[in-house]
Amino acid sequence: MTGLEVNKKFLKALSSHSRISILKALGNKNYTVTELSKRLKLSKSTVHEHLSILVDGELVKKNENGRKWVYYGLTEKGHYLIRNDLEKMIILFPMSVIVFLSGLYSILFIRFGNEMQLMDSAVLATNEALKVSEFDMAASGISESVNAVNSDLNVLIGVGLILLSLLIAYHIISKITYKSN
Repeated sequence: MTGLEVNKKFLKALSSHSRISILKALGNKNYTVTELSKRLKLSKSTVHEHLSILVDGELVKKNENGRKWVYYGLTEKGHYLIRNDLEKMIILFPMSVIVFLSGLYSILFIRFGNEMQLMDSAVLATNEALKVSEFDMAASGISESVNAVNSDLNVLIGVGLILLSLLIAYHIISKITYKSN
């Protein structure tokens, strides 16, 4: 399986902490309602209700096989979700937003802040042109050059961070398709 098909039933199945716990338990082996009830310390009726929602969301399947008890196990979609990407998606998406905002900060605030400092230093330099020595003017020119290089470096880092965040978001979104049933 290369991705997840998301629909309303799937989202409903994942909207409960108890159902997530059931999915994680079923990731190890198949269980009956009674075994899951004992393991998760929930009533049998509650576990049965959650399992029916998970079956409806195509994450869990019933394995009856003519035995006395009905065992529940993960479907291929359930295995994929538990073993691969659920926790990664939950962690990566907010991280991509943080990286994106860091990139914007680096470009907008630091670049424009440095330009404002350069403008202020230029005004001070013209006001005190008669009072400064040649050495002070040379030092001021070097300082302005360093500020310009730092500003360009901040823009480069900011653009890199934005591109990285978009790549992470694309990776997450490319794994999910939505079906409106």
